[in-house]
Amino acid sequence: MPDKPDKVFDNLIKKLKEIEVKPKTLYEDEDSVLEEYKIPIDVFDKLDKQHKQALWCWLNKDEIAQA
Repeated sequence: MPDKPDKVFDNLIKKLKEIEVKPKTLYEDEDSVLEEYKIPIDVFDKLDKQHKQALWCWLNKDEIAQA
């Protein structure tokens, strides 16, 4: 795990925000809109090893045994 997980996670969020993803509108009426966002798979190719590890840990935080 990286020495500074908070900084790595912040950088990961920054990288994910840089990705331009346009939503697909699933439902829309005068009061609400339901949109679906799909993150392209190739975004993970752009992440370095440290960011991939941080993302994996965050996604699996409920399954990882705590010390």
